[in-house]
Amino acid sequence: MTTYESSYQERKLIDNSGVGLVGWQTSHIQPPLIPKPFKLGFMIGRFQHIHIGHEMVINTALNVCDKVILLVGSAQEKGTLRNPFWASKRIELIEKIYNRHTTNLVVDVIEDMTHENDHSHDWGRFVLARVAEVAHNKGIHINPDVMIYGNDEERQGWFDPEDIEHTSQLVITRGNIKISATKLREYIATNNFFKWRQFVNEKIHDQFDTLREELLKLPYYNTKENESHD
Repeated sequence: MTTYESSYQERKLIDNSGVGLVGWQTSHIQPPLIPKPFKLGFMIGRFQHIHIGHEMVINTALNVCDKVILLVGSAQEKGTLRNPFWASKRIELIEKIYNRHTTNLVVDVIEDMTHENDHSHDWGRFVLARVAEVAHNKGIHINPDVMIYGNDEERQGWFDPEDIEHTSQLVITRGNIKISATKLREYIATNNFFKWRQFVNEKIHDQFDTLREELLKLPYYNTKENESHD
């Protein structure tokens, strides 16, 4: 297993060599001038909902892998504080942004094995089995050779080292992108479209009202909305 960490400076250097680890905008995804270093990468996240920090990690994955499997986690959850949106809505938003990359980006779901905070090695094996299942269903007959995630996430602890002995890890530093899905949902609840749009791809700006309607069904976020008028 090899672990790489990519900072903004490192992305610029690699970009100069032709691989193209670039920023978060999907328009910056370029066909590499040299073969990509990885055949099949995978990512996992709840994406409640997708923002430009997520995009930067996804774009990096697309630039270094021939194909990427992206698993939307806690897929069985909806209508809770941390998971207000259905998996189908989360996938819809991702696909609106990445519709041009459907040939090399596979978006699917993964449910919690026991509960959201289960980070055991059994969970890691569950993740790897789901990646293999999705790959098989999509006619991808190679094993994943890299896992990609942001440096604000904990992934290494999920896996027994023997289970990912032949899988590299690429850790992406989000740098100056100071946003979280939690903060994004707060902007939605308080009807702060101006702040929200700064951290969201313009392709889904038209989803603000729909997301807000869904979010305000929950008492916690409805309280946030009322507090904004006090």
